[in-house]
Amino acid sequence: MKITLEWLKERNACKEGVEYVIAKGLIGLSDVEFVEKLIEKEKYAWAEWLLLRVFSKRQAVSYAVYAAEQVLHLFE
Repeated sequence: MKITLEWLKERNACKEGVEYVIAKGLIGLSDVEFVEKLIEKEKYAWAEWLLLRVFSKRQAVSYAVYAAEQVLHLFE
């Protein structure tokens, strides 16, 4: 799936994020390429935001379980 400016605006992406991805030329990349570029630039929160909007419900739940498992030792 290609990430377009319209797609981001429909999902209420923050103004700062939209300006950033326009400036970096990320508009029009596939969702995988887009996330990879965000991770390269250490924009982890934005990458996660995007992932959660392209994931199916099942994928989002799996991701949430994985994330919780990563910090479970801190809770216990």
